[in-house]
Amino acid sequence: MVLNFIQQNKTILLAAGLMFIVGSSKNLLIYNEEILVALAFASFMWFIVTYYGKNFSESLDERSSSIQAELQKGLDLQEEWLTKTLATHQSTLLAVDLCKSLKGFVGQEGARFQETRQQHLTAAVYNQFHTQLKYLSQSNEDFLPVLQKNWGLALRASVQEKFQSSASSIQKDWVKQSLSILKNMKKSS
Repeated sequence: MVLNFIQQNKTILLAAGLMFIVGSSKNLLIYNEEILVALAFASFMWFIVTYYGKNFSESLDERSSSIQAELQKGLDLQEEWLTKTLATHQSTLLAVDLCKSLKGFVGQEGARFQETRQQHLTAAVYNQFHTQLKYLSQSNEDFLPVLQKNWGLALRASVQEKFQSSASSIQKDWVKQSLSILKNMKKSS
């Protein structure tokens, strides 16, 4: 803004400067060192603006555009990072939902498998017990007559031994008891 003013009014400013110098040399204007420093500074600024203003303006414009490009690049990188982070977060949430679903499925299938396994185990134990009981029943049927025969022979032998070694009155009592026991055994079988 100041630069434009100086460039547009350079002839007027030059004329004012010359009038000041002429007026001060004729002692029409009183000046001191501060006025000379201010005039020197204004002249220096005018010189810089005139000869280097355009280059300086262009370098500031370039710097401004490079800073703007860097900021845009940074914003683009942040936007890309946020997009990737959002996608990662969404996939993580999806994985959590999938894990919950899988947990529910595994729980249901595990319970159903446990129930099925329990039924199979119960059936297997039942079949084994049934087989064992059947086998024991069959062996008991085969073994019972042999056992009864051996008991009978042993009882007969013991009665006969007592009978031979005891007196005649006791022998009669023993014979009666033995016969009653044998009758009871025959009835039970």
